[in-house]
Amino acid sequence: MKVKTVGTVSEFLHPQPKRKKRFSSVTVPLLLAGGATPAYAQEAVTVSVNGKVKEKIVSAFDPLVDLITQLSYPVAAVMVTGGALLVMIGLKEKGYSTIQTASIGFILVQMSPLLLELLFGIGEAV
Repeated sequence: MKVKTVGTVSEFLHPQPKRKKRFSSVTVPLLLAGGATPAYAQEAVTVSVNGKVKEKIVSAFDPLVDLITQLSYPVAAVMVTGGALLVMIGLKEKGYSTIQTASIGFILVQMSPLLLELLFGIGEAV
C-alpha cells in the first residue's frame, strides 16, 4: 500500500481560495451571413487564450534554437577554413567571399534568439 501526501493538516483546516487563472483575449474576425442578402456582416468575436499557453509554445522552440546556435560555430569554422584554403590555392575572390558569408551567417545565427525575443515582444504589444 502506497501513502500519498496531498497536503499538510494546516492546509486542510484553513483552505485558501484558489486563484483564478488570468486570461488574455484575442480578437478573431467572424463572418456571419446577413439575412436574405448575399452580403456578409463582419463581427469581432473575442476568444480567451491563457497567457501560459503562449509562453509554453514559445518555450517549446528553445531547444531547437539552442541546437542551431551551438551548431553554427563548427559549421562556420569549416567554412572559414575552406575559404582560407581557397585563398591559399589562388582563388582569392571566392575565398574571401566564403569567409565573409560564413562570418555574417555566424553572427546572424548567434543573434537569432535576441531577434526572436524582440519579435515576440512586438507581437505582445500589438
